[in-house]
Amino acid sequence: MAYEAVSPKFHVSPVLRLFVGIAALMAWINIGWIIVGFAPLLPFISDELHIPVGTVMLCVFPLSSLAGGFGIMLCGPLIDKYGPRKVLFVSTILCVILNLMIPYITHNIIEISILRILTGLITQGPVFAGNSAMAQRWFPHKEQGTWLGIWQAGFAIGMAVMYVVYFPLMKYFDGEWRDVAAFSAAPAAVAFILLGITYFFGKEPVAIRHEEYDAFVKRDFSIARLLPVFWVGGILLGCAQGVMETINGLTASYLMSVDQGGLNWLPFKAGPAMAFIQYGMVAGAFLMSTMLYFIFRGKLKWYAAFNFLAAGLFAYFLTMTYAKGSLVHMEISFIIVGFFANQMFPIVTTFITQNYPPYILGRVFGMSGGVSILLGAFFSGLAGMLLNWTNSYKSVYILVLAVGVFACIISAVFLNPVKAFASWRKETAQALAASASKH
Repeated sequence: MAYEAVSPKFHVSPVLRLFVGIAALMAWINIGWIIVGFAPLLPFISDELHIPVGTVMLCVFPLSSLAGGFGIMLCGPLIDKYGPRKVLFVSTILCVILNLMIPYITHNIIEISILRILTGLITQGPVFAGNSAMAQRWFPHKEQGTWLGIWQAGFAIGMAVMYVVYFPLMKYFDGEWRDVAAFSAAPAAVAFILLGITYFFGKEPVAIRHEEYDAFVKRDFSIARLLPVFWVGGILLGCAQGVMETINGLTASYLMSVDQGGLNWLPFKAGPAMAFIQYGMVAGAFLMSTMLYFIFRGKLKWYAAFNFLAAGLFAYFLTMTYAKGSLVHMEISFIIVGFFANQMFPIVTTFITQNYPPYILGRVFGMSGGVSILLGAFFSGLAGMLLNWTNSYKSVYILVLAVGVFACIISAVFLNPVKAFASWRKETAQALAASASKH
């Protein structure tokens, strides 16, 4: 089946761009809510099933991430063929259906594991694989970094709202965590409606049909796969994934646990406090472009190195005496952690968006994003195992620090601009323009 690619000329009105950006933002809010939505429920699941929190965490987050990695790889070619909006549209309605079924398919740890695998496949794949493609198809170059940051803020907004809403819902549903989890269908439904409305405004920006540039897709993607920076992008996204999943997956239980070095906070104290991480994440995502272009002068390489290091250091700081000294100190620490942690993804995705041709972007991001999810699952799984082995949450945050230092080093060494496509982009544009003029 023929499909269309990005037009060499950009003809999307500012109003339509804004509406599409908001629709995509809601999809990211949905992802933040759903993927991390089980984090505050871990202690309740652990108590009901009589399974350690670390083991429950292994069945909830790494499995979802592994499935999400395969989902990203599968969705990359689909997004190149059908466009990110269509793939995301189908994903959101499937997400609504799956979440409404939670009370009926989560009676034991095996069923919960299957649920999380399906969640990763149908939610993480389309959103993460379509992130850069959506930015490149719908927005001019100068707006792409801004929207990528805003969408990443949506991930944090979804988590923040979830943490604020879930604990009152737990009280309303008298501790029945399945009914609370099923409430995740709400943001998915809103995302589905908003994406559906965008179809009334017309098709995605397209001009050139697939048959006319198929050779360029195969050739340039083959070239991309041979570049070290191609795989470095996936590794960095994996480090970001592991840090984010560990922070969001275990910090709530760290606050509420009575042993393993936990702080023994009541749920109604821990829930609102956790929201401060998301407030910091929202601020970080919105201010990413400002810091990148005004402080680091557009040097993605050095900003990425600084950001990964800062995220690791301040995450480890959560175990220090100052952070644990009072609720206010912990909330301040959460804001700082969130501020840096949530900029890791948009920094790397901005690099990918700006360095590869649009007609292979779905494949590039699908492959590197898939690698990232698999690596992120390894890190978050290791965090859960460390918690069981050491019986201490401090070991988890030492791991986060180590990942941050590692990502800082490889960013500084390898995250250099891709020059390989400069001549090929010019050649391809000329060939496509000549081909289009014949029709």
